[in-house]
Amino acid sequence: MTIRHLAGAAMLAGTLAFAMPAQATPDTGSVAVSATLTAVCYIGDGTLAFGNIASIGQGGTAGTRADAGDTSTPTSAIAYVCSNGATASLSIAGANDSSGQLRMSDGAHYLPYNIYSDSEYSSQVMPVDTSVSLTADGTNKTITLYGVVPGATANQQIGDYTDTLTLNVSY
Repeated sequence: MTIRHLAGAAMLAGTLAFAMPAQATPDTGSVAVSATLTAVCYIGDGTLAFGNIASIGQGGTAGTRADAGDTSTPTSAIAYVCSNGATASLSIAGANDSSGQLRMSDGAHYLPYNIYSDSEYSSQVMPVDTSVSLTADGTNKTITLYGVVPGATANQQIGDYTDTLTLNVSY
């Protein structure tokens, strides 16, 4: 091989090394991304225990606490969480309701009671068409329910009275 041939071969090799392959025109596409956030609420359970009620109807008036010494304020703190932006409310239903009155039962007799959503006992939550607004901001919250056995319940049969409240959250 001569120097000329070597130089030609080197040039040919250099040209091939730097030759660009033919490029196709790129195509593009798209992906539509979407989501719909729907409202949801979760509510926990609680217990409301009146304890021993010593003197029902002994000098009490309707709406007063009638428990031993009139000093107990039974409460139940109920945990809940609702989606941010939801319009949420709580309503209740008791297993022994009658004409809008909550009642505990011993199996044969009834003892009326009331539930309130405030410690001043001014916002009664009744089982018929009454609800309490709930804060819905996506964070854990608590609503406290306050119980009262009306004082004007004379002549009640002694016994162990119970009820089960169903807590309904609408949103």
